[in-house]
Amino acid sequence: MTERWKPESGEWYWYVGSDIVPYEDQWKNFYLDGDYYESGNCFCTEEETKAAAEKVKALLLSLHEPEDGNSQKTPISESLQQEDCKKRTFVRPSHTTPDHYKLTPEPIDVINGWDLGFCLGNVIKYIARAGHKAGESRDSDLHKAMEYLRMELEDQANEVYEAYKKKNAVNRQRIEEGY
Repeated sequence: MTERWKPESGEWYWYVGSDIVPYEDQWKNFYLDGDYYESGNCFCTEEETKAAAEKVKALLLSLHEPEDGNSQKTPISESLQQEDCKKRTFVRPSHTTPDHYKLTPEPIDVINGWDLGFCLGNVIKYIARAGHKAGESRDSDLHKAMEYLRMELEDQANEVYEAYKKKNAVNRQRIEEGY
């Protein structure tokens, strides 16, 4: 068996996002880079990533198919009806709650209350639990928070750039039309 490809620092690689879409990123030796690699979600080319995304999608869809071939409800759809999911509230059992989740206010309440979204929500979560998780250094969580903040800033920069390009296209068109 050949060794799996692993990007070098600064090298570009592809991964399948949570929305099952291929994304490209630069290897910076951040924890997300390592997580993608360790989970087998690190590819050299876009074509490899698209093929992997199709396999992931097929696997997820297969979980909703009946095991016996009938078109009856699957075990998943029997246990989780869509309407039930909308009404469900998650309550963490106290006997299994690690200390790093026993914060007041709970980060999830702050994240939801402030409508922070994925990246900024993770920044809050990792800052709040920094130094509280057994077996992990404070620095580890702070680095994770920095990585999510970097991703948020990149997303904002991309939005600003796209708006700038759109505005420039309109201005260019007006100049060409003699306005």
